[in-house]
This record gives sequence, structure tokens and C-alpha cells, in this order.
Amino acid sequence: MRDVCKTLGYDEDAVSVGFEEVSAKDWDASVFNPDILNKWDTLRKKPGYGSRPKTTK
Repeated sequence: MRDVCKTLGYDEDAVSVGFEEVSAKDWDASVFNPDILNKWDTLRKKPGYGSRPKTTK
């Protein structure tokens, strides 16, 4: 948490972090597709696994 705040230059009151367990069988539908693949251009660090979008904006 402190590293995120330090990197972004925000106070801890301005940052929220959450964790949610997701089973391997639900990963693509629940996380990879909606939060990684569909938001590819917003990722600061892209994953080294999985498919890539065919085109990016």
C-alpha cells in the first residue's frame, strides 16, 4: 500500500486495494477477459501470459 501511494504521490486515504480469490477455472471469464484483455491499453504492466488483443487502440 505504501509503495502504491509513494509511486502515485497520493495519501493513503486516496487509495483502495482489494483482493478476491478466483478459481483457475473462472479466471478467464471473471478476471482476464474483463479486467486485463478488455482494458489492455490502460495496463501499466502487461502480463506475460495469455492471449493478446488483435489490435490495440
